Amino acid sequence: MKTKRNWVLTILAVCCVVFLSVSTSGNGSGWEQQLQLEKFGVSTLHGLTGVRLIVLYSAFATEMDRSTEIAIAGLDKSTLQTQVELELRKAGIKIVEVENVEAPLLYIEVTLAGVKDTLYYFKVRVELIEEVELIRDRKLHTFSRTWPLFDTPHVGIAGRLTLVQGIKNDVDNQIRQFCNEYLAANPKDGSKKENDKKPKDD
Repeated sequence: MKTKRNWVLTILAVCCVVFLSVSTSGNGSGWEQQLQLEKFGVSTLHGLTGVRLIVLYSAFATEMDRSTEIAIAGLDKSTLQTQVELELRKAGIKIVEVENVEAPLLYIEVTLAGVKDTLYYFKVRVELIEEVELIRDRKLHTFSRTWPLFDTPHVGIAGRLTLVQGIKNDVDNQIRQFCNEYLAANPKDGSKKENDKKPKDD
């Protein structure tokens, strides 16, 4: 009976992962296209020159017991930060000092907690936070998420064997989406270089 119940829990966990992966993937691009680009004609990432990078990582014994932190081999704040920095640098996005409060903040939060036996619930959130002014009163400034346009954290359930790679893949997918939209909003103009290569007419 106990074995049957464990199989049921495992199947439900897999279904949750599949459902959540489908329902949360690509939301940033969709909303960006529908609400930002179509209405204003420009991406919120246009003109971005650099970001401050904040990576938060937490792992708890259970969702209800956040006083007991646990260690997961191969997963920590330093590893995740290195992973994110590599992707940003490949895209040509400058990483500035955290103390530079004027630069937009790229915020990455990874949280996981034990569910049952070797099952874990995890959540990955990637968002860009900037200082903005309100249209109704330009003197009013505040801080707001400017990418993605809506709060779309990725959540899922994974076993011990797939947890680390699953979280790293999720972080990688979201950061690559951010980088791809940044590159689309800030294309590198190679026309001048191409023209320079053309032989001059005699």
